[in-house]
Amino acid sequence: MKTICHTLIAYGNKNQSYTTQLLDSLNDFDENYHFVFCHVSLKTNEGIDVIQSKNLSIWKSFLCFLKLYFTDNNFKNLLKQLGFRKTRKWLELLCLKIDVLHLHHLHALPKELIDYFYNKEIKLITTLRGRDLLINTKEETYVNEVFYKLKKMSAIHTISNYMEKELKSKFNLDSRIIYRGLNDPLRKNVKVSNEVLDVIKIIIVGRLVWEKGHIYIIESLNRLILKGYKFSIDIYGDGPLKEFLNFRIIQLGLVKSINLKGYVNNNKLKTIYKNYNLAVQPSLSEALSNGLIDFMMHDLPCVVSNVGGMTEVIIDNKNGVVFDISKFSDIDDAILLALDLNFLELKKFNNLHKTKFERKYEVKQLNNLYVIDD
Repeated sequence: MKTICHTLIAYGNKNQSYTTQLLDSLNDFDENYHFVFCHVSLKTNEGIDVIQSKNLSIWKSFLCFLKLYFTDNNFKNLLKQLGFRKTRKWLELLCLKIDVLHLHHLHALPKELIDYFYNKEIKLITTLRGRDLLINTKEETYVNEVFYKLKKMSAIHTISNYMEKELKSKFNLDSRIIYRGLNDPLRKNVKVSNEVLDVIKIIIVGRLVWEKGHIYIIESLNRLILKGYKFSIDIYGDGPLKEFLNFRIIQLGLVKSINLKGYVNNNKLKTIYKNYNLAVQPSLSEALSNGLIDFMMHDLPCVVSNVGGMTEVIIDNKNGVVFDISKFSDIDDAILLALDLNFLELKKFNNLHKTKFERKYEVKQLNNLYVIDD
């Protein structure tokens, strides 16, 4: 049995509910022992032990420090590089016996600490997020740091074919593609038909940030309403663009048609997908959307931009419609085309398509990473 430590910035972050659910389920599917080491814990852990940095008492910190200092030359080098103050918050992690260190946030550990574990011959695995690879790498200093850390990894996990190609293009490194997985929804939450009543109902889920492209759907709705269509759109999520988006909604006179619903937890959202005719995600940057996987699992037709890994979940004219983000007005036609999709054919396609996005399949493939090169 292996001991596998999963490191991230915050366990229980509401904007990363997928990661929390995955971690909570790992010990249910695997004979290895999994635990989390993080800086902040924002929820009660369920199914996995969580250790926070700087959680040791002064006395235990002192004993741990002495043990490492007199028995571990790698620790002495780490101490010289980081200094006592910065090293102290990692003492509990450094004193633990682990076989695999899985970094879910590459920036959660400084490169000096990665060097320490690398020199100790502890297997290092990282999962690259879209922000790590697609957005943060626009800064040259960050690119150098990412490349340094990635070269120390025994294996790199990417979540889509698109991310694998981006990794190869930017750093000439290989990765294992493992799609994110979700559990099958409860039968009572799955759509049984997609009949449009008086108003076409659309749902959008995502943080209110520029890369999610919310402004595209607001402008599109305005054009379609001017043509005589009746729509109602609920946007779930919060973020720094809320004030701007709300201003534009008021400016266009769409207050009765577009509702900014704020943050709603994922479990609640799963119960209301069936109430909508379409989901729309006009992202400008996207590694692979967890929300799209959830929509597909619940048989909700989707309209998406041809960006990143989204077209690996939503297949044009099968379970949704894909439009070209460089021609932003194309979203109007995409919405109307998605309403005409054969719903029974969509359900049949999703039943076959969703198998590679199931949680148990994801965990099985992750476990293969932990034994790589054994």
